[in-house]
Parts: sequence; C-alpha cells; structure tokens
Amino acid sequence: MGGPLQQVLWRWELDPPRFDQYDLNASLGGFLRELEAAGLLLPAPPAGSWDCTDCGSHCRLVYLDDARGISRVYAACSRCGPVAVESRQLDRFEIDTAALLTAIFEAHRVSVEPIDPQGFWKIGRVTWAGQSREVWFVRGSDSDVNAKAESLLATHRRACLFTPTRDAAQTWERRVPCIVVALEDVLDWIGAGFHLDEDVIAARLDDSEASIEKPKRGRKRGSRAAAIEALRQELNAHIIAAADHAFATSERTGTPELLPKPTQAELAERIGVSPPTLGRCLTDKAAPELRILWEAADDVYEVMKWRKLATRGSG
Repeated sequence: MGGPLQQVLWRWELDPPRFDQYDLNASLGGFLRELEAAGLLLPAPPAGSWDCTDCGSHCRLVYLDDARGISRVYAACSRCGPVAVESRQLDRFEIDTAALLTAIFEAHRVSVEPIDPQGFWKIGRVTWAGQSREVWFVRGSDSDVNAKAESLLATHRRACLFTPTRDAAQTWERRVPCIVVALEDVLDWIGAGFHLDEDVIAARLDDSEASIEKPKRGRKRGSRAAAIEALRQELNAHIIAAADHAFATSERTGTPELLPKPTQAELAERIGVSPPTLGRCLTDKAAPELRILWEAADDVYEVMKWRKLATRGSG
C-alpha cells in the first residue's frame, strides 16, 4: 500500500486525526474529498491561526466587520500587515472513526460500538477461517485507552484486533494474546469503496490458530465439571480486569467506570461449549459462585469489593 490511503491511516493514529487546507490542497486533497462525500469525515473547529502566504510568518487571526456588517477574517502578520483570509481556507475535518470502520467492514454487516470513543471500538463478529470471531479496533497512544483495551482483551485469545498502521500492530502484538492485523497491510481503496484482503486475514488467523495448544483428550473438555472450572476462570479474569479498570477510572476522574462484561454466547465460545451448556453451568447448584460472579459483573462497586476481598484473601 502507498499513497493517499496510507497517509490517512497514519493520520488516524494521531489525536485528533485531523486534516486542514494544507492537506486538502496537496496530493491528498482528492482522496479526502472522496471520503468527505462518503460521509467519513466530520467538520472540525476552524483553524485559529494562519501562516502568511507572503512571508510564511505564523499569525493570529482577527475577525472584523466591513461597512456592510459582513465579518471578514484577516491574518495579523507583523511583517506584511493584515492579510485577508477566506473563511473556507480555515476549514478542517476529522476522521469519523465509527463511520470509517463501518465502511471498511461493510461486507460483514457489523455494528460498531465505541468502548472508548477516544481510541477503542468493538467492531462486532466476523467469520474468517471458518470461525466466528470478535473483532476490535484500537488507535492512538492515549495511555488510559490502551490500558482499558489491554485489560479487556487479556482473555480474548481468539479475537482479532485491528490497528491503522503496521507499527501500531507490532506494538500491540506484545500486549495482547489475540491476533493483531494492521489495516495498512490488508486494506485498499478500489473505485469508490474499501476492499479488505480477506485471504490475507484468514491466513493470519489460521497461523494463529495452529499455534494454540489443543486441549488434552483425557480431560473431557466437554464435561460439565471442566466447563464450570473454565467458566470460573473466565469470570474471575473479567472481574479482576473490571475492578482494575474501575479503580483506575475512579482515581483519574473521581467516578469508577464499569467494564462491559462478555455475553453468555461470547463466554461459551471462549471455553468451547454451546450457549445452552454455559447456561446450565451458571445455574448449577454445585457452583453457586458462578451466579454470584455473573451478577457482580453488572455492578461497578461489586467488582471493586470483590477485588478487595480477593486481595485480602491472598495476603
């Protein structure tokens, strides 16, 4: 890949992922206009300063009304004096991440959900390499967002995480257990739409699946006892991640934030049982703690209390 699409993907890693008149007037301009026409760019606040077109000095902007009461914009250049600026020259645009992800994965009819609008989204479920998988997207370098993504994906070994760039993917490969794919490696713009190289993605997932150790036959993975133990581990891992996230957000903002818990269908896929089997595990009288954990995951203060009890017990 190269050219305008690659530049847009690189810009997507910045915060905010914004374009101005310099971009619109350069070689990137035509492609940006196509994205704007497709509803993938949002208007951003206009520029608050301007570089003088004559001497290049960085200037503040001044808004003055002419004799007819019409507001005019001038760059207050200390060398050249007032320089008239057309208001459209101050236009700026930002990538609409939800709309762009929906367009990229349009063929899979996903429902994009922001986990943190600053940089972390759940794209939905997509079938690749013969299996339905959770698909996620992360961008940018916000430390709080990245910590949230890392905590949530810690137990999602068979998920697929997308990043805009190859450099970001290499970083995330060291942070999460799931497969990480850079859009830079699999995305093209053909005609007036995006094209994902599904074969490359499927091959990456096949390679990842082959590296996962198969469970031993002797453990009877499908038995109720084994499923209950696997489910207990998954719920405990989620409670710990949710509690860590709650304490972190409470310290940062003063209000703890609840990390969404996985659905029963998602848990069933992770431990390798059917949804009905998982439902029976949750109501099994021999494992009442599963129902306690499941219900606690809906209350941010319960997960925080559970984490404190676990820490006290380990001491």
